[in-house]
Amino acid sequence: MRENPCNEMIRRLPGIENCPKETGNYTYIMQCADGTLYTGWTTDLSRRIHAHNSTKAGAKYTHAKRPVELVYYEELETKQQAMKREFRIKQMSRKEKLELILARKKEVAIMKRNTFALQIREGKKDAFRQALGQVWEEAVALMDRLCIRNFSLWTAADLVFGYYETGDGNEIPAEEKAAAEKLLAGFEEIVTWLSRPGQEMRLMYHNFGIVRENKELIRHRMFMTKLKPGCAEEYKHRHDGLIEQRGDTVDPGPDSNFSIWSDGTYIFGYNEIDTTMEKEETEEEHAATVAWETRQLEIMDWITNDCDWLTGEVHDQVRRIAWHQ
Repeated sequence: MRENPCNEMIRRLPGIENCPKETGNYTYIMQCADGTLYTGWTTDLSRRIHAHNSTKAGAKYTHAKRPVELVYYEELETKQQAMKREFRIKQMSRKEKLELILARKKEVAIMKRNTFALQIREGKKDAFRQALGQVWEEAVALMDRLCIRNFSLWTAADLVFGYYETGDGNEIPAEEKAAAEKLLAGFEEIVTWLSRPGQEMRLMYHNFGIVRENKELIRHRMFMTKLKPGCAEEYKHRHDGLIEQRGDTVDPGPDSNFSIWSDGTYIFGYNEIDTTMEKEETEEEHAATVAWETRQLEIMDWITNDCDWLTGEVHDQVRRIAWHQ
């Protein structure tokens, strides 16, 4: 049997479920449930992770902050080198550690975020659900062959937004492209494509912080709006300002994988939020939110109910209708 082509990439990813099985000399960083970072060294990463999460043999620091997630490791030649590297990393600031983690993630697994969007034709919602059910098993098999991860479909009103992740630069074989087109052909009479899978929508905003491999403590937020005529550039300019304010730094959270996309008419926002880092807004922060959203209402109309608290209107609640990890 031909090995799944993404297995080698997965084995190289830093993560609990795919860390090296062989013993060696490792310096590692773990992210605790409260978002803090713990640095250590070990000769057996799998055993050490288990100890941190499930036994009393882990460090006192991590015992009260479970679960922990392996986010970085280095393999060195000797125990002494691993211990010295542990000491050097412990002297780093949190910002420096986050930059180290992000650099390694980019080095071993460059993730490309992909999106698509469609509009269900009038009176075709039932037909769309039926068509999706008919192709789902085959679609999942195709996603596994292509190493597609974190796939999800979201809907509100008559719109559907799709999000998924792949390795950057992965070339899709011709036969797999044909298989994908065959699946999509079953929807041609049911939907109008705003952006087909494989096409690039415009990225209007991004805040790519620490991407959590473990999704158990992640809350998703997905929203949809419609731009008013001539307002796309103002929307982009306002969000570019947010990126400039943040600067070229890694955001530790709670937003960990936030992006906003547009087909030119509609806005689709996708966010993964670390629930262990969420907190209530201060009065000052709430006032800033109100000011921001008030201006946003002048350049776009909401399709989902994210700002009903401000306007008193009633909009659809977005629903996730399909997903595959």
